[in-house]
Amino acid sequence: MLALGSFSFLQAQYLEAGFGVGASLYEGDLSPDSPLKRFQLLRPAGSAFVKWHLNPKFDWALNVNYLQLYGDDKKSDNAGRKERNLDFTSNVFEFNTTLEWNILGFEPERLYSPFSPYIFAGAGIFHHNPKTKYQDTWYELQPLGTEGQGLSQYPEREYYKLWQPNLLLGIGIKWALTERLNLSSDFGVRLVFTDYLDDASSSYIASPEIAEVHGPIAAALSNRIGEGRGTGPVILPSGSLRASPNSTDYYLVGFVKLSWNLYNVEPLAGRKNQMGCPRF
Repeated sequence: MLALGSFSFLQAQYLEAGFGVGASLYEGDLSPDSPLKRFQLLRPAGSAFVKWHLNPKFDWALNVNYLQLYGDDKKSDNAGRKERNLDFTSNVFEFNTTLEWNILGFEPERLYSPFSPYIFAGAGIFHHNPKTKYQDTWYELQPLGTEGQGLSQYPEREYYKLWQPNLLLGIGIKWALTERLNLSSDFGVRLVFTDYLDDASSSYIASPEIAEVHGPIAAALSNRIGEGRGTGPVILPSGSLRASPNSTDYYLVGFVKLSWNLYNVEPLAGRKNQMGCPRF
């Protein structure tokens, strides 16, 4: 933070608060192979934030976001994924902090430098909870141990955490509509440290083993091949591949945001409605 300072550091500081609406997109084992079909997984997202304008080049933000993630094997063109027949929906709450670098410099006061692209990076935590619908009832998947979590014969398979850390990277643009009002748009990736956003990460555990500990619903949701075929349950031997264990899931989020600058504005006479030029 010391490296961000300049002789005008104190003079340029102010707070900014706002909200945003947008969309989120899950990427993982239940994503379609086709890029176009992946857009069918888009879900709504919302944001509220406060920024500290450190100087024209840098902003520090605190963000609270709500979004949904969705994946479905039935959206895939891959025959094997269609047959696997897994799906999930998850409500996600994010709490994170980011540092923004305004490439051109951003000074909305007196509209001195009212436009800039920016790059942001940060870290935070998020809460996810994958669910699926089975026989007209929604079930939370994590407590069911669909990949053998909670079975004594598989002690290495621990329940995944619903609270997880994440890293944020992204780009955006911002425009000062007036000295108090800003419009911005950004797009970023959320890198996570779990492969269980979708409740699928490694291999099947035979349904009877899961049913013995977690019950018939857990067994049915651990292997949905028979449900997809319209036949009776299909029992695969433990260790059969269920998902790719060599990669982690991630998700993308984009927002359009409106914000207000919380400072006392004293526009120069005759310049209140003018748009200044970006300062390079």
